[in-house]
Amino acid sequence: MRLTEENVKGQLYYTAKCNQHRPWPWKEVVEWCEDTFGPHTGKPGSTWFKNDIVKGGKLWFKEKEDLLFFMLRWS
Repeated sequence: MRLTEENVKGQLYYTAKCNQHRPWPWKEVVEWCEDTFGPHTGKPGSTWFKNDIVKGGKLWFKEKEDLLFFMLRWS
């Protein structure tokens, strides 16, 4: 899992990207995130959003604590 901090339209997000050598079960990951953090709106500004797996499977979290919770579950 590769972790970074990125700015999206002036908002800092904490990101997690899937390691290609150890891929996530993408559908399960997205379902868990929706159950845990709320619905995925697909737009920056929400609590979390994702890039589709075809674009690299990156998740974006507004709160660092959410990223840490995600890491505990999926790393």
